[in-house]
Amino acid sequence: MARKYVYSAVTMGMVLLFSAPLTSSAAPAPGLPSINQVGAPTFSTGSLSQAEIVAESRLNDAGNEVWDAAHKGATSDYAGLEVSAATNSYTLRWKGKVPKEVNKVVEAHRKKGIKVTVVSARYNREELKEQSYRLMKSGVRVQGARVQAAGGSDDGNALEITLDSSDLQKPAKTLSASAAAEIPADLTGGMPVKLKEAGSAKPQVAGTRYSDASPYSGGAMIRNPAVGGCTTGFAAMYDNKFFLLTAAHCTKSRGEVIRTGDNSRVVGTVADQHNDMDTAFIWVSGQSIQEVYYGGINDKSSRFTTGIKQAFVGQNGVCFSGSFSAVENCFASVSHEKEWVNYNDGMGPRWVQPYWGKDNRLLSGNGDSGGPIYSLDANGRAKLHGLISGGRNGVPCPDIFGDPRECSYRSLGTDITDVASRYTGMKFQW
Repeated sequence: MARKYVYSAVTMGMVLLFSAPLTSSAAPAPGLPSINQVGAPTFSTGSLSQAEIVAESRLNDAGNEVWDAAHKGATSDYAGLEVSAATNSYTLRWKGKVPKEVNKVVEAHRKKGIKVTVVSARYNREELKEQSYRLMKSGVRVQGARVQAAGGSDDGNALEITLDSSDLQKPAKTLSASAAAEIPADLTGGMPVKLKEAGSAKPQVAGTRYSDASPYSGGAMIRNPAVGGCTTGFAAMYDNKFFLLTAAHCTKSRGEVIRTGDNSRVVGTVADQHNDMDTAFIWVSGQSIQEVYYGGINDKSSRFTTGIKQAFVGQNGVCFSGSFSAVENCFASVSHEKEWVNYNDGMGPRWVQPYWGKDNRLLSGNGDSGGPIYSLDANGRAKLHGLISGGRNGVPCPDIFGDPRECSYRSLGTDITDVASRYTGMKFQW
């Protein structure tokens, strides 16, 4: 169990990046209150074995080394990377010739015994991202169905478009090639199109883990009177100021006051938002700490974090820790490459990473939005990948208090490495 440490006071200079005022509030000693847990959540921890954690962590580290080498320049023809801890291997997809810097990293991995396959792709990941965004923003329909999501196929050779199944009279897999031809050429950019379908995607906000205090951790319950109950993700620091991250849809505007789950104290104020990546920054009233809760609503257990890392297709054992589920679920897999998803809530498309719960086990539900998504290293520390954003194909399940809500085994999360790229100087490890 990790322990909270109070950091020394920091210089309170002008914040250049954020403009929301800070609402101050005295914070008592850290700890969660003792309350009677009601209801029986449908979640279970189901973590990997120590050997499996080590194997997944090793491949994730290797993938991030490739990622870093691939994105040192202003542009990159990186098209994707898929890992397989079961075979100690990864597949790198690239448009055109692989640069020397990337090949050098690949060869170093091969010498360490990792099996590496390099495959040619038709498009790089940024080309697919930009084209799919134009398509999403257009509002185009395919055989009357709304486009719920769009992104690049995992192999980097086509656009992959997800249609809202509630609009379809027949499954997307039975649609003819003429269906894709309904999309104007300027919206596909001449790229081949693959069609699939899914149930509507929804943000996971609840009406009200429970009472965190300075220094604030990720995975704690928060309350915004303008929206409802959500979860904190993890800590950040900029210009010697402390912040917490949560989902943008858990806020409506800058300056909103965010309180603890039990409404006993002010956590801080909303300082900035990014709807396209469903991320908001809370300027905390006090300090935030590099830990995330992983136990029950009354449990003070937390994990130290080791900074942010990219997650890769095929990666298993990814953990979700939402406050309204109040348990660490470490059986998520990265199901495919990131895509634009429309939640139909007026906030526009979000750029999110799809996850799947092994054996269709539930990953997250209403109120878990903003909570941390991470994987574990060999020492049980959290490598931060993103924030819980929403889910598809919701099913009824109780929250930690026994109240009804919707949960999902097909969850969507933001990628914090994309957010970090917008904020030069933002620290997630200090």
